[in-house]
Amino acid sequence: MSEYSSRRTWWQQNMKWFVPLAGVFILIIGFFTFTMFGDHFNNFAQAYAEDDLVENAVQKAGEDPRVREVVGEIMPVDKMAVLNGEVRYSEDNNAVEMTIKINGTKTSAMMDVAAERAGEQWKYHKIDVRIKNPPEKKQTIRVLAVSE
Repeated sequence: MSEYSSRRTWWQQNMKWFVPLAGVFILIIGFFTFTMFGDHFNNFAQAYAEDDLVENAVQKAGEDPRVREVVGEIMPVDKMAVLNGEVRYSEDNNAVEMTIKINGTKTSAMMDVAAERAGEQWKYHKIDVRIKNPPEKKQTIRVLAVSE
């Protein structure tokens, strides 16, 4: 038998320690990912599923004369706008603060929304539209503010 055929590959020599070590490493990474980011994933999934939360806020913003003047007519918000923004639900999931991108016929903006669930409906406490570009039109338009 030749010397070459009796040699073992790296994989054959190290498989006994590499496979368990890789498995433990994957479990550790998975544990930290889901414990640290689990709430964020849950918040986005919940906001993604609640169409009326975003649609009603966009409708209210679109009715504001200053928003129409600066942003133009607001286009329907797609699901990716929620995923590109920021979402924070309360522990009991009855209150939410979120930021989503909206696109208008004149420019795009960010919309900040704070709302609380009242039965099956959402009661909005704050809706702000922030315009950054173009710089000469940079401003925040307060569409709705409920003082407590």
